Amino acid sequence: MGARVGSASGPFNVAFALGRTDVADVAGAGNITAMNLAGQWEFGMAKVMGQITNDRNIGGVDTNDGRGYLIGALVPVGAGEIRASYSQYRFDTPAGDPRVKKFALGYVHN
Repeated sequence: MGARVGSASGPFNVAFALGRTDVADVAGAGNITAMNLAGQWEFGMAKVMGQITNDRNIGGVDTNDGRGYLIGALVPVGAGEIRASYSQYRFDTPAGDPRVKKFALGYVHN
């Protein structure tokens, strides 16, 4: 189950979402809650956006919680737009500090 609430006013857009997944009876698994907060600002020639996310494993044997962020931009070009973003997600595990880093670049032709 989940819920999302958002608001857009002029060039600013913001949203908050919260969700919960009840995992079937799997050894070591727990219920997962996910939260994210995102915003976007339109400057006319480009849109800049950001998002933070936080995931928690509740009740499981492993405490593989995670958190991350994303920053990005949308730039109109001709009939389409260039999209670019950088994101990082980090797992909180007892063994080490694993991270996922991603850079994305693309063009969408409308």
